Amino acid sequence: MKADPHPREEERLDRLTAYEILDTLPESEFDNLVALASKITGAPVSLVSLVDRDRQWFKAKKGLEDNQTGLENSICAHGMSQQDIFEIEDTTADHRTADMEIVRATDKPVRFYAGAPLMTEDGLPLGMLCVLDHTPRRLDEDQRFALRVLGDQVMAQLELRRRLRTEITVRRELEDSLAERDLLAREVDHRVKNSLAMVTSFLTMQMRREKNPETKKVLQSA
Repeated sequence: MKADPHPREEERLDRLTAYEILDTLPESEFDNLVALASKITGAPVSLVSLVDRDRQWFKAKKGLEDNQTGLENSICAHGMSQQDIFEIEDTTADHRTADMEIVRATDKPVRFYAGAPLMTEDGLPLGMLCVLDHTPRRLDEDQRFALRVLGDQVMAQLELRRRLRTEITVRRELEDSLAERDLLAREVDHRVKNSLAMVTSFLTMQMRREKNPETKKVLQSA
């Protein structure tokens, strides 16, 4: 069952685009977080899943070959609006997931799901840090806490990445502005020098023509 769009779907998608994270290369900071999520929960599959308009794309993954799936196979899309851990102990017994291909698959089906929402400061979900297993189960409280903390760390990395990119952009704009200012200053200096040279030539010409000694003295001074 495909999840309904988020109530602020267009705003959410705009925010996701603004992070400029989709379809980027793997980064160790995110890879380490999914590896730790699997280690703590004992789940063979863990993902940083970002939910786009018509797909979910995995910034980091462990135990899965695919880089993305359609939203008809996205359990994450169902859990994004949750404020806390979203957990389905048995996907075959939940109407939201029972008909998904990943649940009905004969080879390594998804039977368990738990995810921490990746939420911006103003409450817009970008996706989930999730763990999956091939048998029904449930997380204990320590595992739920750890998954929540790791989800916060994923968002912290996304924010750090966004701020660094913004700082680089501002720095480049400042450098461009300074370069333009220097170019303008050189142009003004060149034109002023040309103007002064013309005035000097005119005064020199007038001085040579002038017969009155006092007037020549004034022109010489000028």
